[in-house]
Amino acid sequence: MFERILVPLDGSALAEKALPIAEALARTAGGRLILVQALHVWASTPHEALERELEARPLAEADLRAVARQFELAGLVASTYLALGEPAAVIEKEAEDQDVGLIVMSTRGRGGLARWALGSIAERVLHVSGRPVLLVPAETSANWPAPSPTIVVPLDGSHLAEEALEPAVTLAQAIGGRLSLAYVVEPPPLMAYQLPAMYGSLDRESWVRESNAYVAGVAKHLSATFPEVEAQSLMGYAAPTIVEHAQARHAAAIVMASHGRTGLARMVVGSVAMGTIQRASMPVLVVRPNSFARGAQPPALATAGA
Repeated sequence: MFERILVPLDGSALAEKALPIAEALARTAGGRLILVQALHVWASTPHEALERELEARPLAEADLRAVARQFELAGLVASTYLALGEPAAVIEKEAEDQDVGLIVMSTRGRGGLARWALGSIAERVLHVSGRPVLLVPAETSANWPAPSPTIVVPLDGSHLAEEALEPAVTLAQAIGGRLSLAYVVEPPPLMAYQLPAMYGSLDRESWVRESNAYVAGVAKHLSATFPEVEAQSLMGYAAPTIVEHAQARHAAAIVMASHGRTGLARMVVGSVAMGTIQRASMPVLVVRPNSFARGAQPPALATAGA
């Protein structure tokens, strides 16, 4: 996943917040960094557009070369790509052309990435890209990761959420960390309203037992090949509880799965993944599932009592 890492830039210091994280991950695999910038000019006529492109291109090229040079002096391989076009489309085209394993991008920058306004570049990249995207908040420390890092993986009993496990293990192995599996049990009135068809008349105690059995089973399965894993069920509303758990663990990252081109995964009902990303002060890795069995019985119920 870290052999070829793409980092979108826009010439701002905020966008460059993603660079230390990308560098740290590239070093784990002797990987190559691909620095990408899109020239997205606004003009009323083709002639004006050309003039603005010719004006902006030299500065953008110089900025990209300067960043690439810093990585090269630090012993890494870095290449640059500059193209005219809509940023998300430029990012995805280069990701496809270079067959990158990971996109690392800041969630703030000149292009409107601040706090996930609807239609932002980061959100559009998530919608169009089939590749894992690591979103880096501006609050992330330049010394990432801290010693003995923890990776939080939220689970909800679905096959979709479990698709985050493999990339989470890969990330944890790369940075010498451990996994913290977190199954969030929503308050009963909300569960009863949202999930009657799936969970019937399960009461709160039964649901907690089911979730504990499920998450413990997942941890046991993982521990056969990756022993550094803990698991627990948490009570509360999903997105804030996930972030509070990650903060309490001083987590280096949260890893979550997404539906892909149709939008972000809704881990219970509602945009839990989006809510987590909006609240998180640590990087969030959003991964595309390889498969998702629609309508399948959640493993929490299928494995209960096993």
